[in-house]
Amino acid sequence: MKKKISVEAALIKGLEDARDFEKGKKTLTPHLRELPPPAPHFSGRAVKRLRQDIFGATQEEFAKILNVAVTTVRSWEQGVRKPAEASNRLLQILECMGPTVLKELKSA
Repeated sequence: MKKKISVEAALIKGLEDARDFEKGKKTLTPHLRELPPPAPHFSGRAVKRLRQDIFGATQEEFAKILNVAVTTVRSWEQGVRKPAEASNRLLQILECMGPTVLKELKSA
């Protein structure tokens, strides 16, 4: 396991690495990360399907799972409002992992 270092130490190390790279004393290794594409937009019908078919939850229960107000879930399902980008990602994760994710949260 990697040892945690302070922000200050990390900044100093980064500056020292940059200096050594500029002087030709060090080569830097790029670290490429593969990020997921943006989350899909969930329609009211998709939110309702996720809630009912995958989680078997009432609007109240699903609101508690998402940590939002029940009026938020209702307005998504009725098409009055659309889930924000972060909510779309959360809905995507719930859709991918299904109800088993709740067991993981209980043990965390």
